[in-house]
Amino acid sequence: MDHEVRDETTRQFIAALRHLEQKRDLEPMASLFTDEAEVKSIDGHGTRYGPDGITALFDEYLRQFDEIRTTFTQVTEGENHAALEWTSEAVRAGGHAVTYTGVTIIDLDGDRVTGFRTIYDSAALMGPTVLSDRD
Repeated sequence: MDHEVRDETTRQFIAALRHLEQKRDLEPMASLFTDEAEVKSIDGHGTRYGPDGITALFDEYLRQFDEIRTTFTQVTEGENHAALEWTSEAVRAGGHAVTYTGVTIIDLDGDRVTGFRTIYDSAALMGPTVLSDRD
């Protein structure tokens, strides 16, 4: 679907997420965010800010899974934001396979991300959680 995405920063976000999932490298994702960016998820941690906030969020996210691959099913772009609908197929830490869906909204200012909000089917992730010791 990436070829249908018009905004370069949105394409970079998608590429950074794929890199993060495949290489477990947080830097390309964090570098897209401004220092003042607001980062929100339904994970119960409240609002976080900037590259450090996105790094903390995605570090916690990655530690839940031995493997994860996200496919974007729909991208809706506006002048300063994009809504990305997605499905993730994963193997949770401990070996349990799971598929879940969600939407992520990113706020854009030129080539930087100024906001990140994500909502997902948290019920699909219910059950015992084992956090990996991966770096």
